[in-house]
Amino acid sequence: MIIVSPNNPTGGVASRDEVRRIAAAAPQSLVLIDQAYIEYADEGIDPAVLDLANVVVVRTMSKAWGLAGCRVGYAVGSSDVIAVLRAAGGPYPVAGPSLALALSS
Repeated sequence: MIIVSPNNPTGGVASRDEVRRIAAAAPQSLVLIDQAYIEYADEGIDPAVLDLANVVVVRTMSKAWGLAGCRVGYAVGSSDVIAVLRAAGGPYPVAGPSLALALSS
């Protein structure tokens, strides 16, 4: 399942309770929270949901940080989910110059 929060173009934001309820209702499903526009929201929900084993939060540095050409993003979740993502990804998922620029931002 994918929850986009805040949603573009509506601006709707998922609450912590909503995400927790969805994750609990579907324990065998991965709940991906896309927070590409989180810098434009009042607050993120990730600290309150990262303890859930089936939730992963993804963010990008393309929007608020102005690094669209760099294609840099990151995922935060349980060690089990991140291990699967690492196994599925390529050996060099981010170009060296893009990584250096992201680390300096």
